[in-house]
Amino acid sequence: MSVVLPQEFLIRMEALLGAEYPAFLAEYEKTPTRALYKAAEVPFDFAAEEISHLPGGYTFDLEKPGNHPLHHAGAFYVQDPSAMATVSAVPFREGMRCLDLCASPGGKTVQIAHRMGKEGFLVSNEINPSRCKVLYSNVERMGFPNVQVTNADPKRMASWYPDFFDLVTVDAPCSGEGMFRKYENAPSEWSANAPAFCAERQREILHYAAQTVAPGGYLLYATCTFSVEENEGTVEWFLEEFPGFTLLELPERLQKVSSPGVNMPYARRFYPHKAAGEGQFVALLQRDGEGVRRDTPAFTDGREHIPFEELRVLEEFLEGTLEKCGDLNLCKYGKYLFSATMPAAKENTFSPGVTLGTVEKRRFVPHHQLFKCFGSRFLRKLALTSDDKRVMQYLSGAEIDCELEDGWAVVTLHGLPLGGIKVSCGRGKNHYPKGLRVNGL
Repeated sequence: MSVVLPQEFLIRMEALLGAEYPAFLAEYEKTPTRALYKAAEVPFDFAAEEISHLPGGYTFDLEKPGNHPLHHAGAFYVQDPSAMATVSAVPFREGMRCLDLCASPGGKTVQIAHRMGKEGFLVSNEINPSRCKVLYSNVERMGFPNVQVTNADPKRMASWYPDFFDLVTVDAPCSGEGMFRKYENAPSEWSANAPAFCAERQREILHYAAQTVAPGGYLLYATCTFSVEENEGTVEWFLEEFPGFTLLELPERLQKVSSPGVNMPYARRFYPHKAAGEGQFVALLQRDGEGVRRDTPAFTDGREHIPFEELRVLEEFLEGTLEKCGDLNLCKYGKYLFSATMPAAKENTFSPGVTLGTVEKRRFVPHHQLFKCFGSRFLRKLALTSDDKRVMQYLSGAEIDCELEDGWAVVTLHGLPLGGIKVSCGRGKNHYPKGLRVNGL
């Protein structure tokens, strides 16, 4: 593999790296490392090797990982290893309130949601509506019950959530110099003016992101570029604008595989010749403890009470389908019924929580996310393992044999929910969404 890199980029990187430049350049003759983040304790049936400095990170050898049953089950998320290092730098604790401000397609959202635990809460935001759909599909696939998906601009998020979050992640839009090997068109789309343009946008985003961080909370800033202007220059600007924040040292395991920032040793640069991955800049900042952590968002809650007749139909369904449902935070938002633990704004909210389904003609129609998020609670479970032919039959949309009593059931793979079936007379009618099905089986 050989990538034609922009000449101005090469001149700047040679000046930046000095003696390390030949090793950096040689990486662009190699095939990129394929890696994934493992979000569930299940066995892999393909070759995978743990990445020592990244908890949950693995390199793997697998064709079309998106078609693999464990991917459908939400066991892993394919992600560049240097991008994985970003969230890996955060000292998580149980019950954190988190914001992923520039979240699509969802790699950092997956890591945050997995590491913050069941008591935490995450707002995963993407300003672009079409990219927000991709983000939501990944949240749905992974089965996270405590994630809200929004598509608001940073200014609006700042007005909604002042002093609210324990962790705010800004994986900022950048000139993408770390994407030259990943995307064929990236080198030709780059220009020498891109870093300055991107730095201005990054500073605007950070200006509003800082306002959402609670006292004592963390702000995680990252880019997939090597530009000093977008990286250290932006962090330096931020610290001048917000003197209540302090730049923190990253864990030693990450320092060993990265380089110190330019005149900023606590910030770290991940280069492809230092460790597997395409490149990343990471800076972890913490706000001082002065002030009061806000406990409620500053907007009118858009969640609505479910009309009585719809609620009766929903509760009847849940009581006959789930082992436990009394703790669900039932509400209506738009045409769907949800379980949503936190308030949701009336606008720019793509999903306030777990989509349960709709009531149509006095009948409850469950949504795929109900099976993905609350599969462990189902009274009827069809528990499959990788060697069962019904796994691929199900993922392709076919009806399957099952030894369950009639009613709604969840299909699981090594304990992880794949989706739903409607059981009748020993057959499971397939309710796996058509857009997710694996074709050609």
